[in-house]
Formats: sequence, C-alpha cells, structure tokens
Amino acid sequence: MRTLRFTKPHDLGRLHDELLAAMPSLRQTRTGAEGLNEALPGNMRVEGRGDDIWLIVEDSADKQAIAYVVTAHDAATAGKNPAEARQDRIKVLLATPRSNWATAERVELIELTARYITG
Repeated sequence: MRTLRFTKPHDLGRLHDELLAAMPSLRQTRTGAEGLNEALPGNMRVEGRGDDIWLIVEDSADKQAIAYVVTAHDAATAGKNPAEARQDRIKVLLATPRSNWATAERVELIELTARYITG
C-alpha cells in the first residue's frame, strides 16, 4: 500500500465515489459462494483534513489516473443539480485534447454521456 497526497478543497465522500466510478480497479472484489462478486473492504481509503487529502491505495494503482480524478474533483459542485454537474464535467472533458485522455477519462465521458442521454 502507498499513500498519495494532494492539497485542494474537497468533499471526501464524493471524491471517493468519483475515484471508484473512474477507476473500478480500485474496488477489489472476490467471487462469493453463489458465484456473485462481493466487494472487499479496505482496498482504498480516502482521508483528509482541511484542504489536505491523502489516499491509501495498492502499490499497483495508476497514480497518474488517480491524480487526474483528484484534479478534476470540484467540491463546489456539491450543491449543484446532478444533471448540471454531469454537463459541466462533460464540458471539461471535451475541452481536453483527446490525445491527452487516459483510459479513465474515456470511460468517464462514456458513462456521463450515457447518464445524460437516459436522463
């Protein structure tokens, strides 16, 4: 396990959810007795105080993709309508040159667009 540190205003609960949405590999699973996947606790921790954030992740976690999600995290959108927040995030992603996108950004844009289309 390693600790990644960042400094910016945050909403830790939302940041945790954004990280898992963008990088499902951070959520460890195992096959349960009935053949269904079960989430395992403790594979990623998101902690912070003030504007400090520290993430405890597996050594193999993609540090660059995590940094991108943290950088894109906007604590100010907490009070926004979810549809507005999705549209704002889509605009940010589309403003980034596609040649600079990591896999996480491509997946995020597809998921956000699908949510936008389906309402």
